[in-house]
Amino acid sequence: MVHEHEVIAPALRTRDPAKARVAMRAHLAAVLDYLLFATEEAAIEEARDAVEITRRRFAAGRMV
Repeated sequence: MVHEHEVIAPALRTRDPAKARVAMRAHLAAVLDYLLFATEEAAIEEARDAVEITRRRFAAGRMV
């Protein structure tokens, strides 16, 4: 993300709206991708935890 900021800053300094717009859109798309990935990873981990709890519950029931 540092590189993205290195592209945005000069576009703003030179008051180039077209370059700034392209740079900001690229940056925001990268941020969105990161957030979606992090959210997906968290959901996957929660699902794995839920499956593990269910497995333990059924395994404990078979021992009785």
